[in-house]
Amino acid sequence: TGFLLCTSLFAQSQKQFIRKGDGYFNKGRYYNAIECYEKALKFDSSATDLNFNYAEANRFINNYAVAERYYQKVWMRDSKNEYPQSQYWLGIMQKANGRYKEAEKTFDRYVRRFARDSTNYFTKRAIVEKDACTWAQQQLLKPSTTQVFHLDTAINSVHAEFGAMPKDTSGLIFTTLRSD
Repeated sequence: TGFLLCTSLFAQSQKQFIRKGDGYFNKGRYYNAIECYEKALKFDSSATDLNFNYAEANRFINNYAVAERYYQKVWMRDSKNEYPQSQYWLGIMQKANGRYKEAEKTFDRYVRRFARDSTNYFTKRAIVEKDACTWAQQQLLKPSTTQVFHLDTAINSVHAEFGAMPKDTSGLIFTTLRSD
């Protein structure tokens, strides 16, 4: 009886964290959702829906390394195909993390898996993303001909300068966040 009581309390606590995390997630409060999901994951890290929501929240805050790891877990465990987009988002995260070869393979598998539904938005995007990964890999093999020159401290100051535009051949117009 003691074991059953402990397990029941344990599961309920995880459900509370998930419910609270989902509430934050639905309000766009992704950092708060992540905190709750992390606490829930400490109870049971194998819950596919929890892993997917955790990956989504991390993607929304541009934490692509963590999102990639959790989309990978979801994709590997999703035997019922409840989260088909996890594979697509895994490819996007791999691409965002500069892992173009892996992303290309992921997109290729996704396209083959959903080839019967070629009008689906994600299938169309996966084809484009796969091509983008191929292009990125080709670009990495080419030496860069771009040279970057740092201007003097009138431009490259400790303040934020942005929106630079050339002014004829002799000047530069830019925006700055200087206080004076």
